[in-house]
Amino acid sequence: MKCPNCGLVAPDGTEVCEKCQIVFSKLEESLVKKALQAHATRIKEPPKDLVPPLYRVAFLFFITAALWFFMQAEAKRSKSAAVQPVVQADPAAPAAPVVQAEKVPVRSDSPSVDPESVGVRLDPPVQGENP
Repeated sequence: MKCPNCGLVAPDGTEVCEKCQIVFSKLEESLVKKALQAHATRIKEPPKDLVPPLYRVAFLFFITAALWFFMQAEAKRSKSAAVQPVVQADPAAPAAPVVQAEKVPVRSDSPSVDPESVGVRLDPPVQGENP
């Protein structure tokens, strides 16, 4: 057996190294323990929660909804600003043009109807009079 501490080769069955006085049986036990500890640290624990708690999901939903709302409002503002440009009135420009309406003749071939016979009152009611 070869001593891991000093490298001295001892015959099989030797329990103690003659050079450094290490007990081989205890050394093997400690090496096995160290190997098991190293292996245990390499093994990762499984994740604690695969599904996030409800408050995290609700918080993410709220943030997403708020961002969407503000982006939609900004898009509407930019769209309305692009569609309706602001026009400054020129004080030297004349007022709106005046348009004169023409009189249109009324067709007289329709039968005349007496409004009183139909029950239509054309003049406004007088104060204190019941209709």
